[in-house]
Amino acid sequence: KALYKDPPAHWPEIMPPLAGLFSIPFGALYSRNVRNLLFAGRHISATHVAFGSTRVQGTTGVMGQAVGTAAALCLKYDVDPRTLRREHITDLQQQLLKDDCYIKGLQNTDTRDVILNADAQASSVSALEMTGVESWLPLAVGRGQMICFSEPNVETISLLLKSTGQQGQVLQAELVRAARLDDFASGEAVAAATAKVDASSIGWVDLHFAAEIDPDFPYWVRVEPVEGVSWAFTSREEIGAQRAEWYELLGRWQPVRGTHAFRVVPEARPFGPENVVKGASRPEAGPNLWISDSSVSLPQWIELTLTEPRWMDTIYLTFDTNLSDLVDSGAAAESVRDYRVQVSYRGPYVEVAHIQGNCQRRRIHRFDGFRAAKVRLTVEATNGVPEARLYEIRAYQERL
Repeated sequence: KALYKDPPAHWPEIMPPLAGLFSIPFGALYSRNVRNLLFAGRHISATHVAFGSTRVQGTTGVMGQAVGTAAALCLKYDVDPRTLRREHITDLQQQLLKDDCYIKGLQNTDTRDVILNADAQASSVSALEMTGVESWLPLAVGRGQMICFSEPNVETISLLLKSTGQQGQVLQAELVRAARLDDFASGEAVAAATAKVDASSIGWVDLHFAAEIDPDFPYWVRVEPVEGVSWAFTSREEIGAQRAEWYELLGRWQPVRGTHAFRVVPEARPFGPENVVKGASRPEAGPNLWISDSSVSLPQWIELTLTEPRWMDTIYLTFDTNLSDLVDSGAAAESVRDYRVQVSYRGPYVEVAHIQGNCQRRRIHRFDGFRAAKVRLTVEATNGVPEARLYEIRAYQERL
């Protein structure tokens, strides 16, 4: 009901808004009156509203993984599912995250991950800007563009605009803080700016915000409608650069596909190497991945330095396989194809994995135990894009 500006009067008042993603609670996956019975699939405990999304195959498959993991932990701790939920739910959540499941809002806090929060460096880091043009979308309606920053301030955001009018126009825009990358519901602006758009012109128009911001959160530029002006559009979508339009029928800002052209001063580089060891492997409040500079040719590397040498024999890698798009055939262009994994204590690097022809998101490499102070991943080739992309590196001593 909350999704519509003027909802039908007969809609029940108890109907909740269901905007955005939601997680399925473990309590919905076991029986209320059979002590050791777990469920996975369409017959879990859910209202008919929640069933609209919990019933889909991808979701039911992950339920099966959650239930299987829970069953193993029930055996390990000799408890029933209800007790597992009460006493060991963190163990279940952390194991699912380790196995590359996604639980909204939860991060890796596994103390066995010896590389978590290590110091990270990379050969290069990509800037976040979009300068390509496939078409022009008229500012007949309000339009918005989300941007993830890397500095505590933003001076100028430039938009690529085209004017077909016979006289100049004034562009009005606001900078709005968001809670996450798909959040266009936030309404409180942190800064406002205006700019003149010359008549019959095509070019970059500068919005001078001169605002202090929190780089741990995304922000979006909210542009008011203006007659005779269009904003450059490309179907390419980069993580951290979602866009939105104002839909009068819904009475809200709605995320839509593609990206508007923009540039930022100071330059935004939210794809730093520190992302791969901070505990997140999906975009949420930020992109949460390392992307190398596409203008610098491969190979590119990322190096993690531990606070002190630790034993490890297993390394987990999580690559970008573009989970936002369905891949018709073959590998996702964003995925890493050829790479090397090396570890070092004090001397030269020792290679523990050399892979060619990869197309998978998750790769696990096991090797003889090694006391290491550094881990390095070198990306030699991808399946299409010119830059290296990586969400997460974990390191464990699993074979005691």
